[in-house]
Amino acid sequence: WRTPMTAAKVTEAVVGLAQVQPCADDAVYWLEARPAEGGRNVVVRRTAAGATEEAIPRDKNARTRVHEYGGGAWLALDAERVAYTNFADQRVYVNA
Repeated sequence: WRTPMTAAKVTEAVVGLAQVQPCADDAVYWLEARPAEGGRNVVVRRTAAGATEEAIPRDKNARTRVHEYGGGAWLALDAERVAYTNFADQRVYVNA
């Protein structure tokens, strides 16, 4: 019997959550790994008002090649700004 379920099918809709960081003014940031978006890592923000939004542009992927050595791909600077490394060019950006 061959099952139609594969590892890829089981995990493609799963959103991974990591690196939760609370900030001033009751804002909270976290990193979401999104297999359905080609493995894109997105910094997400929940505001004090309860709204949830992406904290980086849709064409960016918060990931770095040095994180295996203890570095981080992003950091919340305050309730409005986040610094992150974009995987494609490994440059650091700050979004407001």
